Amino acid sequence: MKEISYQLEIDFQNPMDDEIFTLKWNILNEDYAWMWMNELRNLMQHKEPLYSRFTGFNISQEEEDKIFRNLSKAIELINAEGLYKIVEKFQAPFDQKMANRIHHHFEVLYGDVHNPSEVFKASSPLIQSTITKLNHYVHDLESIHRNLENKEAFSAVIVEFLERRQLKLTTEMLKSFSMDIDFGDIVLHYGIIGKSWWEAFLDEDEDIFLSGIRPLNVMSGEFDIHFGEQKLSKDRIHEFYDFLKENEQHPEDPTLSLGHLCVAKLESSLARENIKKKLATHKLLAEIRLYKEEVMLSQYRTLEGDSTHEGFFRMREEETVAQGAGVKLLHLPIQLIPIRGKSAGVTKLSSLPIHNIYENRGHIVSFLGTSDQCPVEFSPSTEYGGLRLSKPIKLYKGDLLHLAYDLEGGYLPVRAKGK
Repeated sequence: MKEISYQLEIDFQNPMDDEIFTLKWNILNEDYAWMWMNELRNLMQHKEPLYSRFTGFNISQEEEDKIFRNLSKAIELINAEGLYKIVEKFQAPFDQKMANRIHHHFEVLYGDVHNPSEVFKASSPLIQSTITKLNHYVHDLESIHRNLENKEAFSAVIVEFLERRQLKLTTEMLKSFSMDIDFGDIVLHYGIIGKSWWEAFLDEDEDIFLSGIRPLNVMSGEFDIHFGEQKLSKDRIHEFYDFLKENEQHPEDPTLSLGHLCVAKLESSLARENIKKKLATHKLLAEIRLYKEEVMLSQYRTLEGDSTHEGFFRMREEETVAQGAGVKLLHLPIQLIPIRGKSAGVTKLSSLPIHNIYENRGHIVSFLGTSDQCPVEFSPSTEYGGLRLSKPIKLYKGDLLHLAYDLEGGYLPVRAKGK
């Protein structure tokens, strides 16, 4: 009896000329691969917001500088909340030891996904999202510089979803993890907080807590695409196994989830170098399609999603507003909007200052005042989409107003500091 085959296609788009570059994968004939595919299909059918990160590809100096700026801003926000202090200044040029220290701060701040740290639980929603960004920024910088040092280093496309269920991997599935990676392999996303044993070994991370090393033991519809090949030499494997034994771990233990669990193989006649060059210029995820025997099962147009290319938390550019005006929201769970008036004196915003309400999901919007000369004032309103404030709040430079949408047509203050 002929085996049923399943395929995955992804369209990548060039932002300069909208050209589409398509790659195709064959999904493995394994129980765990089918489970992953079904989870992905469910997320696609529900149009679940996703975040696609292109990491390790050649980027412009301007793009790298932006990552450094965003990381510095994230550290400033965390420090300003006053619950935790990061004293290190992480600036160019990149340094792996400093990256390890920043990642260590992230581990301490975040805690465990099922047992968040006390600092994380006490932080505002804005800072909780900022804490998770530390992880992304550090890993993106690591990937960039590994590629500069070694042309054969990995580049990757990482696809995460806003809401996804996670299924426990069985012992048999854990036995299928492998240290070998073929170019273009789609593997399960590391959808937990921490580092794998392999990552800790590669980073020579002396700061990480052993409790921060968490082998992958769950799957969802999320995935990583590795554009690199890993075939370890015997000497390298021995080095890694010695590292494990020094930390009282047994290399034969399947619960260590050493390596990755591949779910799909790339089908392409293009040279690897050409694929990486193409993806370096086609860094917009445009569409995902699933096929069964060449018949389309599911199609998800992802290009227009507000979270698709910059994530579920956005630190937006400064908004300058006029009297009686408002601010348009993006469809994101968390966004920070620096804001100031257009002219000197207090600028009173519209009675409905927030436009384009993300009605079907709870979300947080934080406003950050940026001027003492041009502060803005938010007023209470009982209208649909209005602010459920007890009194007007003025935001001067450095003042924050955190608002949570209550799913009933209003915004409630989560934490506010105003003069």
